[in-house]
Amino acid sequence: MNEIAKTEQETTPYVSAYQDANAFDQLQRVGKMLSQSLFVPKDFQGKVADCAIAANVAFHLKIDPVMVLQNIHVIHGKPGFSSTFIIALINRSGKFAALDFKLDGKGDQYGCNVVTVRSHGGATIEGPRVDVATAKAQGWWQKSGSKWPSMTELMLKYRAAAFFARLYCPEVLMGFKSEEEVIDIEGEEIGRVQDVSFGADRDGMPVEEAREVVLTAKGAAHEVPDAAQEVTIEPPSDALTPQDKLRDIVCNEAESDWQTFKEWAVGSNQFTAEEEKTINRFSEVPEAAAKVLIRAKKTLIKQINALKK
Repeated sequence: MNEIAKTEQETTPYVSAYQDANAFDQLQRVGKMLSQSLFVPKDFQGKVADCAIAANVAFHLKIDPVMVLQNIHVIHGKPGFSSTFIIALINRSGKFAALDFKLDGKGDQYGCNVVTVRSHGGATIEGPRVDVATAKAQGWWQKSGSKWPSMTELMLKYRAAAFFARLYCPEVLMGFKSEEEVIDIEGEEIGRVQDVSFGADRDGMPVEEAREVVLTAKGAAHEVPDAAQEVTIEPPSDALTPQDKLRDIVCNEAESDWQTFKEWAVGSNQFTAEEEKTINRFSEVPEAAAKVLIRAKKTLIKQINALKK
């Protein structure tokens, strides 16, 4: 990462959407747009709140929201970052040189740890070592459908990267575990109901092969839905408030902003003198007034466009 990029990343302030009303309004609009896109994973399509939260994570990390959505995998209600995404977050943090993976040992002692160099000072850093013995002792190796026996090297590297991030740069994880950690450490069996129900899991496993009984941490069994009972994505639920709908009409269809709308509302006596002083954003428009303006949508757009001219 060059010096300019590092400076911008380190000095650009992060404004939480949960602490700023205007930022929160914008976040909801981003969430709504993303939830209607076919470019986001099916687990997030039609889910405005989930997309908005993922977008907020992206803004905090200063990356594209679609990148976060493509790399968050929900496993029985628990979100986790893909391990490749975690490696990318560490590499782009600017704190270290590109990660290297040190593999050694044989049999149960076959293991891996991350080796890198700090960007400032040049000190060599070695992350926690993970080996086959650890995977077996923790029960990761023996799980039904586990990839540890068949993809040992890759799983060792993934787990070593996650442990390194948690120890040396936990801020890039924002409290998330890796996808594999959610499966292994949280006690969930492989077989994501959300993905299997659409015909194949994320790794391309056919439905018939994936129709196994998924054991929860407590040992209860849940049957994965049959392919004939595929879950279909419903259109986004109409959860917008009248104020949200009014904002979308003004901003999207009239291609205007709050200030122009307020000037029109005051000039056409839509706001009282008291409201003119106290209403400063769409969310504060009285619900009854918002509903009336929505019903008069065409007239509203026409009049605001006339004002802009």
